[in-house]
Amino acid sequence: MKSSILYQGLFLMAFALYVQAKNAHAPSAFAPQIASVPTSSSGGEPEKFLLPLSLDLLQRELRMIPALRAGVEGLRLGSSSDGVMVSIRSPDLYRRNSDAVESAWLPTLDQLGGPVYSTLDPELELRIRVYGENSREKGVWILQYFENHFQSEKKKDAAVENVSRGGEGEERIELLIRKKTKQIQ
Repeated sequence: MKSSILYQGLFLMAFALYVQAKNAHAPSAFAPQIASVPTSSSGGEPEKFLLPLSLDLLQRELRMIPALRAGVEGLRLGSSSDGVMVSIRSPDLYRRNSDAVESAWLPTLDQLGGPVYSTLDPELELRIRVYGENSREKGVWILQYFENHFQSEKKKDAAVENVSRGGEGEERIELLIRKKTKQIQ
């Protein structure tokens, strides 16, 4: 009885080593994946670039949120070699005379924040770019909103990038999730 258990254990170990050796050249689950995005510079032909698996999964998850599936006007999902970007553009994006986002847009921020914050890991960072008047203060409001609603016990790398004023009356937020470029102080 003891010898049969020993032989079964040895067989399983040998089989595991065989599978490991056979799959040594197979792509890892954490290897970069190739993604395609149409670009205007290539005349509509998809541009191929490497996108880390966590960003690829984030993009797939974001495509499934109701606001993006419904095609909410002013809401756009894109990607590039930098990472995944969500853009919100609307003249009614902020409350009048305030840095706070209009309450009608809060459910959209909630839908975006969950997948974005759950994806952030030590290799990824979130950059919030805000275009329009008082862009820095509005970006800080959005960052604090996300941190209050989605922050986990682990510190996430997220910051506001100061962007010069956009076009007249243009109010836009861009959430850029990308591989870390440098350590934030």
